[in-house]
Amino acid sequence: MFSSFWLTVPANTSVSAPAILDVRLTAGTLERVEVFFPPGLAGLVYIQILHGLHQLVPYNPGGYLAGDNQRYVIDEAYELAAAPYTLRVVGFSDDDTFDQPVEICFLVRRPERVGALRRKLFGGG
Repeated sequence: MFSSFWLTVPANTSVSAPAILDVRLTAGTLERVEVFFPPGLAGLVYIQILHGLHQLVPYNPGGYLAGDNQRYVIDEAYELAAAPYTLRVVGFSDDDTFDQPVEICFLVRRPERVGALRRKLFGGG
């Protein structure tokens, strides 16, 4: 299941009072995360993605992604095995003039789809 969300980070959003988007997903394996910074952001908007207290993106604790007309693609298997299946996107902005949108996409394979694919590829009941 592929899901796409937008977080608009208001101008002058500080790291101590960030913009927050809670993303509800389903149980399964998070296989891909994409973060797209549209043209014009000039590296002034910063994003991280958390699952509870665990920082998923970027991998380094306390780090943030930033960019301008840049798409980050993170291919990594991360199990969303226990409810709630909610990820938190956190953003702040050094831009003092404009609110800035960032697109965040998630690919989650549901457990029943993974099992059906394995049976198709490897046989068995």
